[in-house]
Amino acid sequence: MIWDRALFSNTLLSAELSQKMMTANLGHYGYGVKTGAVSLDGQQAIKFVAHGGQIFGFSNFMVHFVDGNNLIVLLCNGGSRPKRAHLEIAKILYGISDDEPHGSEHSEAAFSGQDSEIDADPNGENPSFQLSTEALEAFVGTYQMPDGKTLTFSIQGDHLVGKPSGQRPAELFPLSPNRFFLKVVAAELEFNTNSQGQVESVTFFQKGRSRTGKRIQ
Repeated sequence: MIWDRALFSNTLLSAELSQKMMTANLGHYGYGVKTGAVSLDGQQAIKFVAHGGQIFGFSNFMVHFVDGNNLIVLLCNGGSRPKRAHLEIAKILYGISDDEPHGSEHSEAAFSGQDSEIDADPNGENPSFQLSTEALEAFVGTYQMPDGKTLTFSIQGDHLVGKPSGQRPAELFPLSPNRFFLKVVAAELEFNTNSQGQVESVTFFQKGRSRTGKRIQ
């Protein structure tokens, strides 16, 4: 696409603004685009910039692989695009013959009800942070989101696990004493406390948006 080539050749934006656009500052989002890296062969991580959207009857998705300067655009009739189609196309572009892209085992993104746009590896960007099992106990419970669905958190082994109603559970990884990220999808959660220090709600961050659910149990 002419527009894509202009955007990534510093024609539309200066090199400084392009760098800011592609630098994550809210989860995995830069200025209007998702950024990260994905491994198609289980070895080398390929940097990407991506964006997508949908309206009644149509959906679209665009991903620019910075390493190799390749662009994939999906335009689909219907409410959602084919799952992981961009990854299958990317394997062809990069000459990878594996049956499945490594690091992309989850075609359905936990906590979203939809397939993730691209399976980034948050662990490569987020700092490690350790919490004791006792500290994790404070978050255990059920939280009701604005749409009426619930998120239930429990401890399995020494990890906090979250399970949305009607979906499979996913392990959470701490970023700070009260903020966590997921590896199965680019999303984060933050537990909020009241003036007494008790956890009363959880805020879910994904795709530049946030939703807060009140603790009900």
